[in-house]
Amino acid sequence: GAGTSTGAPWGVPAGFDTEAFLGAARSHYVKLQQAWDTGNLDELAEFTTNEMFIALTHELRARAGQSKTEVVSMDAELLGIESTADEHIASVKFDGTLRVDGEVEQVSEVWNLTKPASGGGWVLAGIQQLA
Repeated sequence: GAGTSTGAPWGVPAGFDTEAFLGAARSHYVKLQQAWDTGNLDELAEFTTNEMFIALTHELRARAGQSKTEVVSMDAELLGIESTADEHIASVKFDGTLRVDGEVEQVSEVWNLTKPASGGGWVLAGIQQLA
């Protein structure tokens, strides 16, 4: 029989399209970065939970002016999905390179995305910076 890879994501339901999910996650990463740069609250609200939106708007208020971020390269890896009666939570690790106001930055972080069990789209619930 086939063994499972030690790096395989946990809790992924049968038939889940991981590649399509990760493509959408990368797309949301870029859109959220643009919304953050320009302070577009409507777009931030569309892609985040209420709690995350409030945290981001507080950070935006503390920030001086706009910034310009270019996603140079970005790898996304599905770490796993946890499901409860009310929601699904997916953890996606992003590793890549950004150019922020001309300065190159390495990024390594895990985004926690959530969606209601009753249907709806995935939204950002939290970001964990990795060392």
